[in-house]
Amino acid sequence: MKGIIQITGEKGVGKTSMALSYPGIKSLDDLAVFNFDSKTYPASERYGFYKSYLHMLTDYDFNNKNSDPELALSEQVISDFSQAYGKKVVILDSWERFTKGLLTWTEKNAHYLKSVGGTEKMKTMTKKGHAKWMEVGFLDALIVKGGVETIFVINHLKDEWDSPVGKPDSGVKTGRSIPDASETLEQKAMARFWLKHNPDHPCPIAIVLKDPGVHRFVPGGGFKPYKAFPDKLNPAALGDVTERDVTLWEIIEHYQENPVGARILHGYEKATPDEFAMISSSLSKTQKQVWENNQKLALMFGDGYNDELIERIKALRDKGFVGAYQELKEEFPELTLAQVKETLA
Repeated sequence: MKGIIQITGEKGVGKTSMALSYPGIKSLDDLAVFNFDSKTYPASERYGFYKSYLHMLTDYDFNNKNSDPELALSEQVISDFSQAYGKKVVILDSWERFTKGLLTWTEKNAHYLKSVGGTEKMKTMTKKGHAKWMEVGFLDALIVKGGVETIFVINHLKDEWDSPVGKPDSGVKTGRSIPDASETLEQKAMARFWLKHNPDHPCPIAIVLKDPGVHRFVPGGGFKPYKAFPDKLNPAALGDVTERDVTLWEIIEHYQENPVGARILHGYEKATPDEFAMISSSLSKTQKQVWENNQKLALMFGDGYNDELIERIKALRDKGFVGAYQELKEEFPELTLAQVKETLA
């Protein structure tokens, strides 16, 4: 998997471990780590580049009214990005800590970055809007200028707020958590995973927030996209793993070799209602509509939920819900007209 991969999820679930276990790391010299967390990394002295930055937030000077440790951290990171050029894999751990100071850095250097005009309010809005593009611009530079193949952006979770327009992190907490990441990063990432603890195995479960897909070239038909992953990556996809250790990358490789495509998902591949509620605020509008429809059908059918039945109903869409119901009611005697209507809604 090449490009930007975002990893988020619960505390202590193994976000950093997922990045470090990436099979694309053939040599530690090909790895660069920008560590904005307090955790230590194993064998970091052997990496192509490794640096820890969080301590810089304490480098304040009470005698200097212009002291800004957060800005200084961002300036140091930007200066260090070139150290990752030539490496194959870059890990940006707790990336949100860097981007917090990136707005101040962009405002300070705006006259170098783009033309800014208009009223003072318009200038401020222009600088803020440009800061989000600088974030992905630095990531793109690592790939285009630095030759980096894969970038792991690790984000922690933060509380979601029901906030007035223009006033983020104010208002009332919704009780849900969301990745501490910008919408721009989430749009540009080629794959996004939300990790959660697995009660049945040491290997965590990964909810797929963004599927990278599989693109195959068909002569005369161009590239055809196929769905690569199910709703979630579960060790159960590899069979009985109770007696052995597995990583999420083994599961990912399984689906790369056997893409989901349009097939019916197995039970262990589907997100539960609780999992959907957990990540719903992090989905695009279209993704959310698809997931909500699937969850609605699962609740309506209850124990009678059957993937084959759902697909059979959808295949009879041209006959209308009454015609579809009449054709299937003898084969599925528990089926109701309301269920058919809801499936075709």
